[in-house]
Amino acid sequence: MNIRLVICFCLLLIIGAFAKKSRVFGGPLASISDFPHLVSIRIISTNELLCGGSIISRWNILTAAHCFLGLNNTYNDVKIVSGAGTLLNIYSDVHDIDYIIAHPQFRYNIHRLLIHDVAIVKLRRPIYMNELQSIIPLASRPARTENVALIAGWGTTPDTEGQLNFTLLRMTTGIIVDNIQCAAYFPVSLQNYQFCTLNPADVVICAGDSGNSVTIDGELYGIVSYTLRGARNAPVVHSQVYYYLDFIRRNMIE
Repeated sequence: MNIRLVICFCLLLIIGAFAKKSRVFGGPLASISDFPHLVSIRIISTNELLCGGSIISRWNILTAAHCFLGLNNTYNDVKIVSGAGTLLNIYSDVHDIDYIIAHPQFRYNIHRLLIHDVAIVKLRRPIYMNELQSIIPLASRPARTENVALIAGWGTTPDTEGQLNFTLLRMTTGIIVDNIQCAAYFPVSLQNYQFCTLNPADVVICAGDSGNSVTIDGELYGIVSYTLRGARNAPVVHSQVYYYLDFIRRNMIE
């Protein structure tokens, strides 16, 4: 099942999912060996970063469904790059996309916020596992308030794009907060298939980080979905992996 959606992007609330040049900015540098499940999803002809994703099997990447909006089901120029800690490395493992399965209820709600923002990418060939690219276990329980999570991504903003230091993998921590705290920023409370994190004030997470992993104790608990663009103190909304275990397991290839 491919994504077949036509969306009008007319937003009063500016969601990070559409700030295509903003990513984890301000966090410390990280090594891909510390996040070997992490992949980048790129327009390979221009090396433009679309999103991140996580290796959940030799054949499958778990990411955010909105990453593929506007591509008209054409993925010939969209590649999955694994085993690379920098966006400048185009000689790592580059994988062709076979097909994409978006969650059947993926859409925008009446407040123009993303819901069920989950997709599984099937690769045309399996990933060779090593210390730089490996499978991450799926969440064994729901994320809980006050849990501390790790989020990693590539730290570029419009002002720093193309600078060497800002094409490197960066990481940050996030504290999971309850829906009431999130509701102060967004027009509707989150559902049980979502959760929020608050990140350090000097770290910004926006669109290029969409689809990236939210990990706790080495397990994949969340998929970065959206936030307020460029807002340093706003929470980040993630899709709750535990809620989607049945969907994931039905559609992934071991």
